Amino acid sequence: MLINLPHLQLRLSHADPHALAELAPYHYLPHPPATLARVIAAHDDHRRTVVAVLTVSFPVLNAPWRQRAWPALFAGVDNPTAAARANALLRTVSRVIVHPAYRGAGVATALLRAYLRQPLTELTEAVAAMGSLSPLFLAAGFARIPTPLPLHDQALRTALAEHDIPLHLLACPALLAPRVLPTLESALRTWAAASSATRPYARAPLFTLLHALAHRPPIHRPVFVAPKPSLPPLPPADTTA
Repeated sequence: MLINLPHLQLRLSHADPHALAELAPYHYLPHPPATLARVIAAHDDHRRTVVAVLTVSFPVLNAPWRQRAWPALFAGVDNPTAAARANALLRTVSRVIVHPAYRGAGVATALLRAYLRQPLTELTEAVAAMGSLSPLFLAAGFARIPTPLPLHDQALRTALAEHDIPLHLLACPALLAPRVLPTLESALRTWAAASSATRPYARAPLFTLLHALAHRPPIHRPVFVAPKPSLPPLPPADTTA
C-alpha cells in the first residue's frame, strides 16, 4: 500500500518489532508498549529506509473514559463485560514515531489515516501525553474525550504545590532529589503504589522512583477515539520487507 505526500511517496507494510526498535530512540517514552497487536512501517524505498512506524496494542482494561466515548457499549456494565467488549472491539494506537528527517511532511497523519481505513477492530483509541500539544490525532479523524486527572495524580500535584515544586522540575531527577523531604517522599511512594504502571517503583530507591516520575508525570494525558469508518477496505498491505 502506498501513501502519497508532496514530494514523497511511502510504502506501508506490516512489520515486526525490529522496525519499532529502530525508531524507538526518537520517541519521548523510554519503554516499548506492553503489548503489540500490529506494527506498521512506512518505507522510503528511494532511500531504502524506514521513516515511520505505528504500533497497535491491546487496550488497558481500567479506562473510565470509555463510558464517555461509547456509552452504549461501556456505560453501566459490569467489569467482566466491559473487559470482554474492550478486548473484542477495541485496539489502541500505542506509538506513532517519525524519523526526525521526515517530520513536518504529514507522515504521521497519513500513517494514522491509513490505519483507520482498515483497522483491526471496530473501535480505536489513543492515550497521548503529547496530545494536548500536537493536533496529530484530531487531524487524522479522532475525537478528543474529556478526561479528569486521576485522583492519585491530583494528590501528588497537591503535595508538590505544598513543597513549592513546579511540574517542569519533575523532568530533572538530579535537581529534584535534594528537595524531597520525608513528607514528600511519602507522597511520592503513595502515588507510585496507586497505579500498576508505577507500582514496582513504590519501594525502589528514591532516585529510581524520581526517574519513574519523570517518565510518567502527573499531567493530563488526552484520550482520542475513532470508530471504524464505513469505507470499503483497501487492498491488503504490502507485507514485503
